[in-house]
Amino acid sequence: MQLLSLSNELLHAVARNLIPQTDTILGSYSLDTSVKECRLALLALAKVCQRLRSIAIPCLYHTVFVTDAGALFDFLGALVFNDHLTDLVRVLNVTAPLDEYPYGDVDEKSEGIFQHITSKMKA
Repeated sequence: MQLLSLSNELLHAVARNLIPQTDTILGSYSLDTSVKECRLALLALAKVCQRLRSIAIPCLYHTVFVTDAGALFDFLGALVFNDHLTDLVRVLNVTAPLDEYPYGDVDEKSEGIFQHITSKMKA
């Protein structure tokens, strides 16, 4: 059976199973291999075609892990250009020391995106 012959419901179920379970890894300062493999699998799924992209992208942005300050602000910068993705973030696990941001001061738009995400997660 080919992947694209599956119904959207089954494809959604497969993609949702690739979202890392936050109860087992929140607070961890290093991401284990299975979490990285799941993220890579979702990314690969998103690159196959538009149908799979529309299924994989919400799962990719559902739970985001950031382990260094540069990656955090790169992530926030990506959200500035793709504003609709901020609504997809439900868990944002930041284990990066924010005082080590390598590119200077945080700009206001990135700070606003960060506040928008955290307010949505509280809701």
